[in-house]
Amino acid sequence: MHATEEIWNANQLSPGIVHLWLVPVSGALNRFHHRRALEKIGGHERKSYDPFSLDRMPSLVGHVLARIKAAEICGVRAPDLPLHFHHEEAPRLQFGNRRLPMSLAHSGDFVACALGRSPVGVDVEELESDFAFEGTAREVFSEKELARFESLPPQDKMLRFHQLWTLKEAFCKAAGLPFIGACDRSTFEINAQGHISFDFAAGQDATPPVCPKDWQFVLKRPSPGHIMALAVNSGGKIRVEEELVDLEELLAI
Repeated sequence: MHATEEIWNANQLSPGIVHLWLVPVSGALNRFHHRRALEKIGGHERKSYDPFSLDRMPSLVGHVLARIKAAEICGVRAPDLPLHFHHEEAPRLQFGNRRLPMSLAHSGDFVACALGRSPVGVDVEELESDFAFEGTAREVFSEKELARFESLPPQDKMLRFHQLWTLKEAFCKAAGLPFIGACDRSTFEINAQGHISFDFAAGQDATPPVCPKDWQFVLKRPSPGHIMALAVNSGGKIRVEEELVDLEELLAI
């Protein structure tokens, strides 16, 4: 049996389960973390990172997080994990013709990774009030979303903008769609109880069909100043198993 087939058969990822890992990194990243993180990934993967620059440090932490935590799920050593990673593409676990979808995201304070058997997308954003989010809403929201958004009290608009933005980002990642061109075709509604409704308008292009009833969405608040969204094309209910990961433990410092 091929090595990747053995790993596939050993993986402990159950259908309907989505693993979500979150690493707080606010003010913590330095050159020591950078060096330790580079040691945790393969030599060919290190080529994507400048060994002397911290500019892409959150992405590097996400890379390490994906490799280590997915290896735990698959029951193998992290170096043996068939992880395909490129900084311009979503990471994926490739087992011959089969794959386990993954998604990464980071804000200034958090790095997130999601893994499941179904297409998955995650996004995390800092709540910002000092930019023209109302103007941005007119560019990325659907007509229905914009009408509901503009009817909100002023004090509720900032949170709702970030909720819709992260949902759209997570959906586009999971669906493999470009944000520009798909953002205003997706329509989300969040009721008073927090239930999320979703619809997607078909276009004239070659975009694969989207069946709204197959999608599940989750909104979380990792901190009072952040919002995180998870999108899963599961075709049924999901259970999210969330873990807060300590940066020092992740890098084994």
